[in-house]
Amino acid sequence: MMSREAYRIPLYVCFPAPAILILTLPFIHESPRWLLNHGRPEEALRSLRFLRKGAYDEVAVQQEFEEMKAIAAREAETQKDWRLIFELFRGTNLRRTMICVGVGTANAGVGAMFILAFGTYFFKTAEVGDPFLWTIISNCVGLAGLICTWLFVGHVGRRYLILIGCGICTVCMIIMAALYTNNDLSRHNAGIGLIVTTSVYLFGFNFGLEPCKLPLSRPHQQGEILT
Repeated sequence: MMSREAYRIPLYVCFPAPAILILTLPFIHESPRWLLNHGRPEEALRSLRFLRKGAYDEVAVQQEFEEMKAIAAREAETQKDWRLIFELFRGTNLRRTMICVGVGTANAGVGAMFILAFGTYFFKTAEVGDPFLWTIISNCVGLAGLICTWLFVGHVGRRYLILIGCGICTVCMIIMAALYTNNDLSRHNAGIGLIVTTSVYLFGFNFGLEPCKLPLSRPHQQGEILT
């Protein structure tokens, strides 16, 4: 497809999701943490009961609510004294800060945007046949990596999965550079190698890095609040 519809259709497909959100947001309960931070504890408890309905009993809901209240109180204390920002760089909080920043910047560190945003163009310049088709296939391999994460994260832990994912992505980037700059390889063989390496890269990225990075930066202690 060479007309303007080639880019319009993908944009149109993205419209239903925000439209549904706009229509349903007025009926969704506000976040319990937000309500606590704005001095509305009764509404916060009702919202938490609604969100945990069927999953938690009343005792567990009350326990979680008390933990939220304690965190909200500590957050209010940190806002009164700007000097507490330096707690980010003291003691064990420094380690937490480094972990959060490191995991947050891992996407750029392993070259994720190079593959995710420009993969099709990269395949086209490498002349690997139908670049869009190979992009879809490699993304399906990446989806398989994401599914495999569910099987291992509970047994291995997020830390090891992130390290494995970063290792796979780093090795694949080095191999890609070697394939693309090796003049002794034929263009056909180099193209096959790039496709395989990109697929393995996406598998490693979705297996060890992308799904495991967000929970590491969830704060729930006084020193962790700032991080």
